[in-house]
Amino acid sequence: MLEEVLKKVANGELSPEDAQKELATFENLGFAKVDHHRKKRQGFPEVIFGEGKEASHIIDISRAMMKKNDNILVTRINSEKAEAVVQVLPNFNYDHISRTLS
Repeated sequence: MLEEVLKKVANGELSPEDAQKELATFENLGFAKVDHHRKKRQGFPEVIFGEGKEASHIIDISRAMMKKNDNILVTRINSEKAEAVVQVLPNFNYDHISRTLS
């Protein structure tokens, strides 16, 4: 990935500012920091802890993760909040027993 980004900068296809954003390990959403490189460092990707978060926050975090093609797991989410998320992001599946979205 690093080599690809550097080639794009060298060829003028990508600005240095955009390259920096692409290579950033964290994305600050203001209310949450999404760790895009957690899987590389820890062996397991970022997970969204749904309890205590607004549905809109879960949606925004999920969208940020989707930009980097991460698999997404939301834990501890109730059915009402899950329904609100699924209305906006219909590819999610809710499991009421484990209270997870994936």
